[in-house]
Amino acid sequence: MNSFWKKLPSPFFVLAPMYEVTDTAYRQMFVTYGKPDVFITEFVNVDGLAHPISRSKMIRYYLLFDESERPIVMQIWGNNPENFYKAGQLAKELKFDGVDINMGCPDKKVMSCGGGAALIGQKSLVSELVDAVRRGSGDLPVSIKTRKGILKDDTETWMMMLREVRPDAITLHARTAKEMSKVPADREAFGLAARILAGSNIPLIGNGDVKSRQEGEEIAKRYGLDGVMMGRGVFGNYWFFSGRDASLISPAEKLRAAVQHAKLFERNFAGIKRFHMMYKHLASAATGFAGAKELRLLLMQAKDAAETERIVEDFLASHT
Repeated sequence: MNSFWKKLPSPFFVLAPMYEVTDTAYRQMFVTYGKPDVFITEFVNVDGLAHPISRSKMIRYYLLFDESERPIVMQIWGNNPENFYKAGQLAKELKFDGVDINMGCPDKKVMSCGGGAALIGQKSLVSELVDAVRRGSGDLPVSIKTRKGILKDDTETWMMMLREVRPDAITLHARTAKEMSKVPADREAFGLAARILAGSNIPLIGNGDVKSRQEGEEIAKRYGLDGVMMGRGVFGNYWFFSGRDASLISPAEKLRAAVQHAKLFERNFAGIKRFHMMYKHLASAATGFAGAKELRLLLMQAKDAAETERIVEDFLASHT
């Protein structure tokens, strides 16, 4: 197997998959302003992908990507081996660079279906799912994104299980499913996982509360991580992976980048996603400067990218 995971710099950086956030338009903004080493899609349910009616809609909605985003990994969730096999086939068909299995989502609906964090500790099923994706996808690397436990810290036992399953990479979110994101990440879990995986040749990626690229580098060095994944910390900062000081980015630059994002969104999702899905991104750009509150109120009424651009340019013209 020719795994791209083994060819990345040390440490490498990954943009975390975030549902209804990290679509191709969002990822392309990072290509422009500061590209991570790996992109991962929003997670998609394997049962939906296996259904002939929902399959094409889900591909168009969640699995679009541009060649500039490579390496790009398709993230899936569920617990049905047959449908994991089919998802592997689809990943190969769509020419993804790898497949990531979500074993960390703490959402109650996902877990009640036996997916996400509900898979933690289920070594036999997890092994079956990884094998199914490998058989379906041919030679694509199969990685796992997970947490340190469901109700309590099971890092040691769980990492020992995953070492035997031998995925091509493991991302560890340093909280339990019960904790969600309500408590600080337990970074000591990174160090424990790194010691357990030592010598396995399985790259370990740490995830949780990383607020800058520099901090990510420090965490990787301190705990022996091969890579670091960033999620909420990048929100509103397309320059995050470039290492640029966010305090030096002017409001005008942030706002015009958000307009660019809106145009990319329309180009990729016209007729598929409603424009109001851009509002959270526009709001994150319109913060921290005089007049920001009033600007946000206007942007939350924008119907399309053209109106967004007009609102932004009118604001900048009256505030410079």
